[in-house]
Amino acid sequence: MQPISFLVPGFSKCGTTTLCSLLDQHPDIHIPALKEPNFFCKDDYNNLWYQYQDLFAKSGAARVLGEGSTFYSTAEFEVRVGQRVQRHYPDIRLIFIARDPINRIESSFREFHHSGPRFGLDTPFDIEQALRKFPGIINDTQYWSRLNNYRNLFPEENIHVLFLEDLNSRTDAELETCFKFLGVDPGIPIEGLSRQLNTGSSKLYDSRLLRKIRNHRFTGIPLSKIPVARQDKILSRVGLRRQFDQPVSWKQETKQWLLSQLQDEMSAFLAYAGKPPDYWPRYYQLLHSDTLL
Repeated sequence: MQPISFLVPGFSKCGTTTLCSLLDQHPDIHIPALKEPNFFCKDDYNNLWYQYQDLFAKSGAARVLGEGSTFYSTAEFEVRVGQRVQRHYPDIRLIFIARDPINRIESSFREFHHSGPRFGLDTPFDIEQALRKFPGIINDTQYWSRLNNYRNLFPEENIHVLFLEDLNSRTDAELETCFKFLGVDPGIPIEGLSRQLNTGSSKLYDSRLLRKIRNHRFTGIPLSKIPVARQDKILSRVGLRRQFDQPVSWKQETKQWLLSQLQDEMSAFLAYAGKPPDYWPRYYQLLHSDTLL
């Protein structure tokens, strides 16, 4: 077994790509180029240790090895992953990064549109319809439940929670805390602290016309045979694949339903992390008014 020291299991769409990129800049830390191998999700993972070991073949002199697969903190996989990791690495360190849940849901909504053609998914243009069609978007936003799966298996001192908002506003301090948590020199200077990777503005969505073309029996199959990356390049030039350059539109009637899914979760999670109830402005506004910023 590869002697990994830490995982960044989540939460998805909360800045894990940026965080892992920053952590990997430390000379004593190595995160594979394939950031999300999702190794412990696989049914036959026990037969694939050699592949997992190969991921860390270029670790060089780094002594703290880790990876960041956000599927590990999804409702679908968290139980099996938590049990497997605890079985093989009972002393492993776990880092979770969260953000305003409204922003996370919107980011996931954009990702479903962007990645949908790769998986044959038709993501509804209306966000409420999308959330009902893909309930995992909300389930994976329930930070408290997702975190508790790991809190039940690992000691509290092996779990570190940070927030994307803090990472963006005081990057040096947050990284220093992460480095101390991982047991490496916290004084190492890190370049490119202002980086923001895998942003929502980089995501694309189908126009309604393109959606019809994809689903038409004569045009859908030929289009599906073109690599999606090439589709993005060509179709964006002619306006059929578009950037998310406008805010996500929310209907007011979605408010109570969304809060019923999140309110208890967020109250418990913020209290656990020592954050005030109004820490996330968009979520707090949703909680106390009829509008969303």
